[in-house]
Order: sequence, then C-alpha cells, then structure tokens
Amino acid sequence: MSLLAAKRIFCAVFVLMAMTEWGGAARAQVPGGGGEAVCELIEGGFVSEQSGGTFPVGPASCEIGPQPPDAPGTSAEIAIQPFVKLGAKAEADFGEEADRSGATAIVALQYDFALTGGHPGDLVPILVHTSLHTDVTQSEDPNNSNSAAAVINVFSLSAPNVIASTFACSVSPGDCGGDEDVDENLALTMASGSAGRVFMQIIVAASSTSGGSAGADMDPFIFVDPHFANAADYTITVASGVANALPVAPPVPEPTVWALMLAGLGGAGAAARRRRT
Repeated sequence: MSLLAAKRIFCAVFVLMAMTEWGGAARAQVPGGGGEAVCELIEGGFVSEQSGGTFPVGPASCEIGPQPPDAPGTSAEIAIQPFVKLGAKAEADFGEEADRSGATAIVALQYDFALTGGHPGDLVPILVHTSLHTDVTQSEDPNNSNSAAAVINVFSLSAPNVIASTFACSVSPGDCGGDEDVDENLALTMASGSAGRVFMQIIVAASSTSGGSAGADMDPFIFVDPHFANAADYTITVASGVANALPVAPPVPEPTVWALMLAGLGGAGAAARRRRT
C-alpha cells in the first residue's frame, strides 16, 4: 500500500477507534481471496449491535436497521456479477447528541487474476479502470468526524509488493488529503503467465453527535491496454465466478436520433390537434 493510501485509511480507522472505548470497531482482515462485510452500531463507545463477517469470494452483505425508521442504520454490500461493485453506508441520526456514538461499516474484497496469451514472459501493459466515490454530511463538531474512505490496491503475486494503488476519501470536519471522486486508469506492466491480486476496501463512519451520514462505493475493471500493438493476443482471467466488466451507462442518443424523436413528437402533436378540430 502506498504511503498516501495508508495515511487515508488510517484517517478513517482513527475515526472508528476514537468512536469506540477500546478501539474495537471492526477491521477488515480478508484472507487470500475472499471478502468481509461488517456493520456496527456504537453507543457510548461500545458496540451495541453488529452483523456480517468474513465470506469466501462471492456476493455478501450486512445491514442493521433502521428499525424504527428514525433509528440509525448502516449497510454494506459486495456484488461480483454482472460486475464487481462494493458499497457501504452509515447513518447515525439518534435523535439526540451522544458522545462516541454512531454507525460504522467496513466492506472489503480480494481476488486474483491472471494474464495469459502470447509467449510466456512477454511484458504487457495492463490497465485497471477504477471508479470510486465517497461522501459525508457536514459535521460541526471537531471531535466527532464523519468519514468515508475507499482504496484499491493491485499486488503482484510474483513479488510481495503493491504495483498500483488509488484512493478516494471524504471527512468532515477536516481534510483527508484526497478527492471524493476518482475515475482513472491505473497503469502497470505484467509478464504473460503471471498473476496479480486486487484488494478493495471501504470504511465509513458517521457520528451521532452531528447526526451524520457517510457513504462510499467503487468498482474495478482490468484489461490489456488497447493501444498495445498485440493487445488482442492476451487475455485477463479473474477468479471463478467473479466478473470483469465495466458498468455500461445508458446510451446517449446521437443528434440525428434526437432530431427524429423531436420530429416524431411534433407530428404526433399536430395529428392530435387535427383530431380535436
């Protein structure tokens, strides 16, 4: 993990630990391939309710409340089809201020991928498209922050090091030193026949002292750089059952399509007026 990413994860974890008496808020410890989704309500520095846990690679979720509707609630979810997506949300509107009370959620996923094709050992440029978003409500209490952090790390399995990393974060009050929206391609080089590992984690914490809320989501897509001359010769394969696809936005009509649609609507309106006449 890069120093900058570590700093921002620490920022979010610090908020969780400050909220609890013994620093006992959930911390994701994902085994070599798997996920974790943990939701907690914290009252007076102690965990009053918890749900979720660790899971093998696959869809997972946790949720607490809100029951009744005005109670605090938190949720986290891992989806692996039709594309990989992580999300978490914490809301801590207890109706009254309460020191070291709030809602937290941690969601994490780790899975492996391999590069094949061409000749073993070929050096191939790989891109990991990342889309990360975090948001928090404003907190007027300097001692009780609302915080959201999202990180993606890519590891090489042939050497124990991070080869690419990106981060998004939001915190109020204060400055987490990062952007709340990150949409970029991480560039790395892999040898054909080698494997890598993707690690993703979201941590959100909302303080009831400020009636706060915090949320974050992310999704990755791993592919061979299309500008590489022999890109078509290589294939990215991910862990069984895990998707490797980019969420597709609804298509935007071309100008000629808009013109035809407007003409059609105009014609329909004219016909309706003739019928009324």
